Amino acid sequence: MKNFLKFNLLIAFLAVLTGCDLSKYPIDDHPVIKNDTRLLGKWREKEKKEKSDLYTLTKKSETSYLVTMKEYGMKRTLKYDAFLSDVNNVKFLNVLYKDDSANGYLFIRLLDINSSGNQTTAAAVSDSMMKYVSSSAAVRERVRENLNNPAFYSDTIHFEKVK
Repeated sequence: MKNFLKFNLLIAFLAVLTGCDLSKYPIDDHPVIKNDTRLLGKWREKEKKEKSDLYTLTKKSETSYLVTMKEYGMKRTLKYDAFLSDVNNVKFLNVLYKDDSANGYLFIRLLDINSSGNQTTAAAVSDSMMKYVSSSAAVRERVRENLNNPAFYSDTIHFEKVK
């Protein structure tokens, strides 16, 4: 389940799903930050090249994305709603993960997006306490308190845009 969620954490794309520690709440109650258009498009993990899952971010609204994940070697395609949050000038992707066994939010910290928008580096929040947090305000505070704590994150993943 951890590997499957690893990028269902990024997603994140972006990221990167590496944990079953879903939060019931996002960082913000609702999307407030406009989409970063550099994130739109098809992405894959740079290190895995052609054998990587393929993540496509499309604009759902001015403040939200639809993330589509095509698993490498599989026929199924998974879809997730996502939006950006800003915590002390650090961007996070809130990814709503839903399946038969779990529902909740995964958080991907966007460490870097290059100026041309064809490479990004991300890290998944991997905090077992997230499942106990009781509100978006409490999620935001927990993220803020652990912003620079390396143990708060799991794998750092490098993504490249697929042309």
